[in-house]
Amino acid sequence: MASDYASAVRAGTMAAGRLHRELDTRALIETQGGSVDVFGAIHAVGLPLLLRPLKGLLGAYLSAPAPGVLVTTERPMSIQRFTAAHELGHFSMRHEPSLDDESILRRMPMSPEPGNNFEETEADAFAIAFMMPKWLVLAHSARQGWQIDHFRPQCRLSALAADRRQL
Repeated sequence: MASDYASAVRAGTMAAGRLHRELDTRALIETQGGSVDVFGAIHAVGLPLLLRPLKGLLGAYLSAPAPGVLVTTERPMSIQRFTAAHELGHFSMRHEPSLDDESILRRMPMSPEPGNNFEETEADAFAIAFMMPKWLVLAHSARQGWQIDHFRPQCRLSALAADRRQL
């Protein structure tokens, strides 16, 4: 397990990359398009998933007697997907069981966790890297014809002004 924040982020990111390679996610998306199917990935690794209304929890990872994931249905699909990826991260990195409430959506970068337990940081990094791997961002940017300049603030303002002139 990681002993500091930076190591936790690296560990989670690397674990997400390993799972993408194991599942051949990149090839699938490059041939079929779309985005990362976290629920399909959970199914592909044989991890039981239960989607139910959960009071006070977004999700949970259970390791005994057998691994499994719970995700609430009382949040928008975007939050359900992130929560599922976070719980998949716990599973992939063989973490201790975890009950995750809304704090997983409000964590601040670089904020130390009580007792220097970085499993939640690892699971967050896993979820982010799994849902939005760099190769996917680059593929969608290329498909849209976006260049680095399109992401600079002055270029966005210029592009907006040009769009308005065309109207």
